[in-house]
Amino acid sequence: MEGQTLQPVGAPAPQHPALQASTAMAAAEQRDRAAIMVAAEMSVRYPRNEMVARDRALAACRSIVVAEHAEYSFPRGGQRITGPTVALVREVSRCWGNIRYGYEIVDSANGRLRINGWAWDMDPSTNLFVQTADEFDLMVQRKDKQTGETRWVEADERDARELLNKRAAICERNALKKLLPQYLIDEALAACSNTRQQGFVDKLKRDRDGTVAKLIRGWSKKNVTEAMLCDYLGHKVETVTPDEMSELHAAWQSIEEGASQIDDHFKRVIDVKPSGTAEVPTVPTTPAAPAVPNLPPIPGNNDEVKF
Repeated sequence: MEGQTLQPVGAPAPQHPALQASTAMAAAEQRDRAAIMVAAEMSVRYPRNEMVARDRALAACRSIVVAEHAEYSFPRGGQRITGPTVALVREVSRCWGNIRYGYEIVDSANGRLRINGWAWDMDPSTNLFVQTADEFDLMVQRKDKQTGETRWVEADERDARELLNKRAAICERNALKKLLPQYLIDEALAACSNTRQQGFVDKLKRDRDGTVAKLIRGWSKKNVTEAMLCDYLGHKVETVTPDEMSELHAAWQSIEEGASQIDDHFKRVIDVKPSGTAEVPTVPTTPAAPAVPNLPPIPGNNDEVKF
């Protein structure tokens, strides 16, 4: 018949787009269920040896790559808050074994996301499931090119994806921290600190000028000038110590993870040029975050379920 497409004999009938989406979701759920069943079977077949797992985690912390991304630090209330980064907690969880983790979007409406991070210790000796929750607006800070002011704007698709990944990673870290033994996290932090310290000692001894120049260049990408670094350290950057290098690295990790802002660590300092003219560096100010309405708690959040 004219205008009608004939299907070959024996070919499946075309599906409605809504039915296709439903079928795809069902297939994805089936794959996830199969993966969990396989992981549960493997955890029973190969239960965790805690001494071996601990040694494996501490051995990983002797890697400079792991150690350099292991700890965050930021000031609050006159004190310095420190803790393990997302990268370190994930690495320790990998070494600990028989752990699965992830996140899911609970609700997304009116430019606001509610997510749950979860972690599951599937080892037969534990079998513990933990959830954490977060809620945030899809807003990012942008600097107005005309006025120079920093303001909150609605995130585009790329910014929204980056913001979601960052907040979801923090949710996963908080859930994993509830599963992992505290002594293991403390030992991992101490081992990474020793590795990082020795690494900075070697770098400064081998090429102090190059290491200092790299430090200044790195912070300049975040609009932190050499004068601001000097104010932070209390002396010239050229005389930086390995301890101070480690502290600056932890501050960098804190800013990268979104736990703090540049203004939390550094003050705006007038940078005096050799000619005697003063130049005020352009540092984005941190405006107040958008108001967050008081919403009822999500049922089941922050629960620990013992099977």
